[in-house]
Amino acid sequence: MRRDRQPASDRRAAIGPRPRIPITLALLACLTLLALRAGTAGAQAVGAIDDEAITLPGGVVRLSVAESDTRYGARYGTGGLRPLGSDLTFDSLGARELPILAPLQSALRALTQDPTLGVSLGATHVTSSVRIAVTPVGLDIGIARWLELHAVVPIVRTHNEILFNPNPGGTTGNVGINPALAFGATRAIDTALFGQFSAAGASLQSALAACRANPGAHSYCGSLDAQSAAATALLAQSSAFASNLARVYGGGGRAPALIVPTDGSPVLAAIAQRIQGLAASYAHFDSLTGGPGITGPGPIGAPPIGLADAQALITSDALGLRYDSLHSVDLAGLGDIELGATALLLDSFHGRDSARFHPHGFNYRLALTGLFRLGTGTPTSPDALVGVGTGTGTNAVEVHVATDVLIGRHFWTSIIARGTQPLYDQVTARIPLGLGNAFAPYFTRQTVGRQLGRLIDVELDPRYALNDYVGLVAQYRYRRKDADQYTGTFSLDSAATGFGPVTLDARLLGAGTATTEQRWGVGLTFSTLAGAARHRSRIPFDVSYLHYQTLTGSAGSYAVLPRIGFDEIQLRLYLRLLGHGGAFKR
Repeated sequence: MRRDRQPASDRRAAIGPRPRIPITLALLACLTLLALRAGTAGAQAVGAIDDEAITLPGGVVRLSVAESDTRYGARYGTGGLRPLGSDLTFDSLGARELPILAPLQSALRALTQDPTLGVSLGATHVTSSVRIAVTPVGLDIGIARWLELHAVVPIVRTHNEILFNPNPGGTTGNVGINPALAFGATRAIDTALFGQFSAAGASLQSALAACRANPGAHSYCGSLDAQSAAATALLAQSSAFASNLARVYGGGGRAPALIVPTDGSPVLAAIAQRIQGLAASYAHFDSLTGGPGITGPGPIGAPPIGLADAQALITSDALGLRYDSLHSVDLAGLGDIELGATALLLDSFHGRDSARFHPHGFNYRLALTGLFRLGTGTPTSPDALVGVGTGTGTNAVEVHVATDVLIGRHFWTSIIARGTQPLYDQVTARIPLGLGNAFAPYFTRQTVGRQLGRLIDVELDPRYALNDYVGLVAQYRYRRKDADQYTGTFSLDSAATGFGPVTLDARLLGAGTATTEQRWGVGLTFSTLAGAARHRSRIPFDVSYLHYQTLTGSAGSYAVLPRIGFDEIQLRLYLRLLGHGGAFKR
């Protein structure tokens, strides 16, 4: 479910994450107080915050629910860390970024006789900050001491705060939306100017033809014949000028262009200067022949591009873009559902809960987990210039190995290695016209083959159990993702593009999508597992808090690797559905 919000500029909203109720701080304080009151009984009873090499006893189920909050406003890319929205921030938005403006630019270069002229809708400035709230609901079922089944259904809510500021101050562009499209009087003035050029040229051409056929036909024929070379050159210049004038402002059966030079711009001034020069040349010959001359006003300049105009150009088919509006957006839905199983391969405790809750000496565990991730999440829309989805939208297979090494009664470390292989699928994507093309037109929207890059994730979690109830953890993770692979080639003609033939190559979508990342984090857990094992009437549970954030990262131009801050609170409840007694034996 998607919900567009009002522009941030209209609401005067500050860009950045919304203020949060400090639930995590309150939980941390409560757990600290519990730790101080719990004494220093045994150790190692505390469950882990994330993954660990342990399986549930047969007949025991674990219900879990968590609330996580991920925030970011910058991402890694070419040149290092960049603000979100920087790909849409330009000093000048012109024909290079919007190739559909190329015919207009060509016509204006001819009108002004300036081969270096570049059209510009103005500078653009886009900022974005993202917040993702996830509520994963999990169910784990102990089949036997060595085998456990898993299912996780994540409920995802995203908020993308976007600020779009086009043409700041209204002074950075030289073209805007043609007022002739909205006002008939303006259109009449512009098209009348083309009519005056046509009439003046036709009159002079007729006079030249008459004098050449009969030098005595008119009293001015001698003088006109002496200047026939200049008159012929004027006709050629004015004809070419009028043709390009019609391409921009309409006339002669042509409709006016959507974009024209702005009022007061050097471009419009150069066009007016050429009109005056050609009008003066015609006036010289009209003084001989009595021609109609060029005296009318025009053309009329466009107002500078504003926010409403820019949004209209982005969302409509006027420039062939048809993107979603650059407004703040809320999105809610399912994430990618996970189904899996864990097999305990090695266990120095031999499945004895009492030994696990009160360990001595050196111990170890080793478990292998296989997961199938369903692509039930909603990926980022191809029509969103700045967007975030609720999941990858593609199926994937994950295998990970977790090893716990326990030394004495208090210290233990988990080492986890994960490998995720997404499966091949087909998606709708906008293929850029070239590297760095941020505004891919709507005609580039094609169905392409996709193979997301394999992800390798290595995690190290040193833990310290203060007592039977409270434990501390530090976390370090290294993540490396291979480049994505896209397939598909599409050839489009000028009728489809509006400016010329184009060949689209989907491989561009995967360019620069390989990433590497390092994260660090800390956490705290409160658990009653050991207490419930001693008193069967108690229901065991654990509550944990984890914070981590990106330490370093590197990515290419098209990669999506944000610098994140992450907080999570998790509650896990253990119940025995089969057998007798509590969830864990004494």
